[in-house]
Amino acid sequence: DRNAELLIDEKRAFLEDKLARNVHLFFTHDPQYAMAQVTRDDKGRFGVAHEVAELRARSLAA
Repeated sequence: DRNAELLIDEKRAFLEDKLARNVHLFFTHDPQYAMAQVTRDDKGRFGVAHEVAELRARSLAA
């Protein structure tokens, strides 16, 4: 079954893209963090930094 391998490849490509573009990810079902930035350590493992526990609305300037 190659579905698991395909999923891993797709996830790696997704995270590499977000890391290259300095994107923050939103975690809609994570009870601890609402948003974080993708990172990669010296061993090539993905992680997060600049975790945000709660998002708050901001006023829009007129």
